[in-house]
Amino acid sequence: MNDDAKLSELLGSLPREKASPYFTVGVLRRLRDAQGRRRLQPIERFVAAAAALVASTAIAVAAGSTLSNYVNTRHLSILAGAGFIVIGAWTLWSALRAG
Repeated sequence: MNDDAKLSELLGSLPREKASPYFTVGVLRRLRDAQGRRRLQPIERFVAAAAALVASTAIAVAAGSTLSNYVNTRHLSILAGAGFIVIGAWTLWSALRAG
């Protein structure tokens, strides 16, 4: 079975509105796995996840220290707190709406 046939099989039963970029990435991953390429070993996954965490933390620290030079840290704290409250309320609303 070639790639076009596999893609048609994966996409055949789904409505058009599901074809978002995230969905496309998922389909590409399924195709990659279907072609028999090797999967990462657990230690490789751990090292990749740890490296991603270190990189994202370094970027956040650099952005935060740069931003604190231009914006009052009290205002940043207030903004961060409000952001957490908004995200928490949104999460609760989504969970209550779904269940």
